[in-house]
Amino acid sequence: MSGIIKEYRLRRKIASYNHIKALPVYIILGIIFMISFIQVIPEIVEKRIPIIPIPSIIVLAILLIIMVSVHAYSSLLRKVTRISVEDDDVRLIGGIIWKYDRKIPYSHISEVSIHRGPLQRALDLASIWIYTPGTAGVEAVIGPLDMKDAVAFKEGVRDRVMRSQSFLEVEKPESINVLIDELRSMRKLLEEIREILKSRNR
Repeated sequence: MSGIIKEYRLRRKIASYNHIKALPVYIILGIIFMISFIQVIPEIVEKRIPIIPIPSIIVLAILLIIMVSVHAYSSLLRKVTRISVEDDDVRLIGGIIWKYDRKIPYSHISEVSIHRGPLQRALDLASIWIYTPGTAGVEAVIGPLDMKDAVAFKEGVRDRVMRSQSFLEVEKPESINVLIDELRSMRKLLEEIREILKSRNR
């Protein structure tokens, strides 16, 4: 059973990251709220009654619900997501609705890279992309992690991958020698059987 060498978690910045990603929705709802409110300003001035139109109240309620949901989602995502570098593989645990628990052996990993978009650079975050030979694209996308965690994760995984490949290279000649010895034993056995058959035919 493999042990955990290093475990990584999502930082609190993930909430800001998700809020900024949802910013276009916030802006659209804010514009709709302002338009619906501006339409009743003449009535408010004329009657001198501070009223808020029902459409504006509905839009404001939707906006608040989305903002609270994004924050709650980010907090829950931080709690359930675990990325760990273990003795034999990388383990990914997470999922809010659909749970997952994946292991990617070091022997299957061909490349580990760091990717940062403009938003991630602004928040000092980064995503990790893991590639394997058997997939046409990316095997797994991890993060966004804090930049220093992403660098440490990449270096740790690459180190384990190189060790795994070195181990396989060392073991390969020995396995070939064992195969050659077995083939020689089989050949010798076949020659003995042939001699026995010859002697019987005489």
